Amino acid sequence: MTLLTCPKTHDTRYTAPVVPPAVLAAVCTYAESRSLSPERWFAGSGLDASQLSDPDLRVSYRQASVVLRRALQALQVPEAGLEIGRQETPAFFGVLAFAMMASANLGDALRLAAQYHQVSGSLMDIALDTDSRQQTVIVSATPRFPDPDLLPFLCEELFTSSLTLVQHLLGERFTPLRMEFSYPAPAYAEAYRAAFGCEVRFDCAHNRLIGEQHWLARPLKTHNPFGVRLGEELCRKASRVLPEDDLTHVVGRLLSAQLQAPPGMSEIAGRLNITERTLRRRLAQSGISFRQLLDQVREQRARELLSQPHRQRIIDIAAELGFSDGREFRRAFKRWTGHTPQAMG
Repeated sequence: MTLLTCPKTHDTRYTAPVVPPAVLAAVCTYAESRSLSPERWFAGSGLDASQLSDPDLRVSYRQASVVLRRALQALQVPEAGLEIGRQETPAFFGVLAFAMMASANLGDALRLAAQYHQVSGSLMDIALDTDSRQQTVIVSATPRFPDPDLLPFLCEELFTSSLTLVQHLLGERFTPLRMEFSYPAPAYAEAYRAAFGCEVRFDCAHNRLIGEQHWLARPLKTHNPFGVRLGEELCRKASRVLPEDDLTHVVGRLLSAQLQAPPGMSEIAGRLNITERTLRRRLAQSGISFRQLLDQVREQRARELLSQPHRQRIIDIAAELGFSDGREFRRAFKRWTGHTPQAMG
């Protein structure tokens, strides 16, 4: 079995937790349909499979690539990307699918997809262009990081799921003129032609779907002007990047879910399939300790509770944040902010 290795990069975006885990969820769903458990794929990644249902979870490209490599080795299905992409329903695209479905025509929907594709969990960067001379529309997918081992899977999943979504939007079959891929033809190249229903070229300069330009003007029956505005606003909010390290983000999410009885470092490390020593070291590399992170999560939640119009009693807020009494919470809040809880509001 060939071992897939992670790319070596110093780009800080590699560990930034900004990617919704939609692709990982799709892979896990596919694995379970084949009676395979995906739990072991997450060991040491700072994630576990149960977290993928958290709508606020974001993962880094590093985390996603670790899990995907293990998944592909375990599945032993060369064309897994093609099969997984075909099985992804519009729900996998989240708020982006909602905004696209409300668009006036396919062109508007694709322009939204090009602008906000990252909110759907895409692991590649997408661009939309037209060629007036050839009367074609071109959807290009560019690797976010140099990752040749994963590139075929990423292209297969992205283009087949996108084709499935477009056909759902149109309510009819859409067939590209041509597909182009930048890597050599795999042994299962014939499966590409069956999946896309058109000419497929390999060893090209780019990864592209090329279709007839007239499709862009095709109206969508699901068009709703209010839905467009709402969908775009939801996409804008979802596209805001998170500043912290991927592990810091995940630990913060776990703590915020159990503030009444916060788990200790050893329990969190166990949930993330890493040792307590590794967790401590990686948090330190991000410039934060476990205690500081817990304080940050508590402070953020405290501010939310104190800002509510009908504010709870201090003793109830203290209990929700895991403090033994109101006095302990008051001292902590004063240490965090320099103010008393009563002064907030």
